[in-house]
Amino acid sequence: MAKTGTGKDSPRIALAQIEDLMAHGGQRGDALRAEGLAGLAAVKRAKLVQTRRERARVAVRYGEASDRVARLDRQLAMEHRFLVNTRAEVDRVATPIPERDATAWQVHGYLRSQDGVPRAKWAVTLFADVDGRRALAETSTDKRGYFLIRLAVQQEPAGTTASGGGDTTVVGGRGSDAAGESDDHKAKRAAESDRVALQMVRALGTPVYLGTTAPGQTGVVIDERSLSPMAGAIAYRDLTVANPRDDGKSCQLRTRLLGNASSRELHDLDNEKQGCQIAEIRPDSRFYFQSEDQARKLRYDLCSHCFGKQRSKR
Repeated sequence: MAKTGTGKDSPRIALAQIEDLMAHGGQRGDALRAEGLAGLAAVKRAKLVQTRRERARVAVRYGEASDRVARLDRQLAMEHRFLVNTRAEVDRVATPIPERDATAWQVHGYLRSQDGVPRAKWAVTLFADVDGRRALAETSTDKRGYFLIRLAVQQEPAGTTASGGGDTTVVGGRGSDAAGESDDHKAKRAAESDRVALQMVRALGTPVYLGTTAPGQTGVVIDERSLSPMAGAIAYRDLTVANPRDDGKSCQLRTRLLGNASSRELHDLDNEKQGCQIAEIRPDSRFYFQSEDQARKLRYDLCSHCFGKQRSKR
């Protein structure tokens, strides 16, 4: 303890504590911010559900064409957008920064729909042109919509792959190994593919672009915001893309688990039966759950038609 001017002992901070604070202070701050944003998102979601119930009640009483319903629709749209943006910010803050690699350039981020729904198993490709004709590397998103692409920009041993959204493939040979090819030959061909990709980027002297492709489709959607590869650098990019096959039912506030607040019964919309009588559930009695456990905590029972008599207590 050190003496202060008043003669009282003051705490002495060790150098190791200062170094630890400098090294991990940012991560701790991000963790606290993510926790706070997650709490805010939960409050906003509860508020949005409450507004949806009020909208259903007003629609039953005054009709869908009333000014009151229109006003609540505008409020719902604003609250939903706020919730989507808050959840996206939670993901950004909570995402760990990839470890820097002096021999490679990395780009990572999230792919979502316009409603904020993660796009899982979508292909994310790095192109050398905005038209999407010359692919350099590709990966796929995980269940959170997260992706990470790593592009070698210096000579290094072959066989290094990316972590995160999926394995990165450098286009030009790694994904088309011939049968019976030796490991040494594969490694040499992979290294040559990296070298060709690097020469392509340097020769063009132009930025690169990200493109996305939906599962089972061939059309590529290009993000026209350019990126500039640089050894040791890490870029972050959020991508938002619409899927032509979307039917509007993928809103993050809707799930396959629909609860009837009047009968305290939970239905599985993926296994809907005629006896469920889903159409007869009043709009203000509909409540979507994220899991069966969430419904059980509120003392909901499983529907004997869509869940089966064995799982229902009725």
